[in-house]
Amino acid sequence: HEFSLVKKEVDKLKVKINGKKVSKVVFSLGRLAHGTPQSVTEAFRTATLDTPFSQADFEVISIEPKARCISCGKVFSCEGELKFDCSECGSGSSEIIQGKESYISSVEVEE
Repeated sequence: HEFSLVKKEVDKLKVKINGKKVSKVVFSLGRLAHGTPQSVTEAFRTATLDTPFSQADFEVISIEPKARCISCGKVFSCEGELKFDCSECGSGSSEIIQGKESYISSVEVEE
């Protein structure tokens, strides 16, 4: 799963960089997304063989989950034990609004 996800992101970026050499790639990975920083790094290394990305430094940034309470609308952090009960009203009815993402968030290109 991680490979196809990373490959899709790399393919989109290849078009944008137009053959330039990439020195660094930062990948944002939500804590609730599929994959771990290690598995995404391995997938990146495999997906970028023989590409302008092959020698790039690769960094994974973790995105902590946040939710919005359906009952009162409060946005709250779900860090730590991943509790999804509202910290304002105690409702267990919430929607995840952050933490499932997985995308290349920045790239450094050599001129």
